[in-house]
Amino acid sequence: MKSTYAQILLLLLIISPLLFAQQSLTGQVLDNEGIPLFGANIIIENSSEGTTTDENGAFQISTNRDFPFNLVVSYIGYGTQVIPVQNSSSISIFPQSDNLFDEVIISASRKAEKLQEAPSAVAVISGKSLSESSGSLTPLRSLINTPGVELQQQTGQRINVALLEDYIRTLTVED
Repeated sequence: MKSTYAQILLLLLIISPLLFAQQSLTGQVLDNEGIPLFGANIIIENSSEGTTTDENGAFQISTNRDFPFNLVVSYIGYGTQVIPVQNSSSISIFPQSDNLFDEVIISASRKAEKLQEAPSAVAVISGKSLSESSGSLTPLRSLINTPGVELQQQTGQRINVALLEDYIRTLTVED
């Protein structure tokens, strides 16, 4: 009697993977020069199934969905792309470069506003000015000449940033 239960259990264990068959998709994400993009996000559209690329830009996704479906590919500095997938053959993805790092404006307001209409002093630091910041070791040091910001070197690895306008708050930032 015990051997019958064991045989039925063994049979169920062998058959169950066949009942829940998954599709597997592999591919690689590369830039326009063919260099692998490490850490690109690949998600099956309208689902929570996804993965990231490894150091070679390679990825593998297993899903219960049937083909065709769409992959959403995103990577910092590149535009988000939707790729239609028809079958399980390996694919190569080349995201389009997108210049998203021109400038960042940080405001204490709850609504978007123009720079000229801001109620307090606002400084804009562009990516270009950061890259031209006379040999600064960290982007934090490029704040030295920003009005309303005071940097205080505490230790070799610790810098305090004080916002002097209205003394809103003091931040501690480590290199």
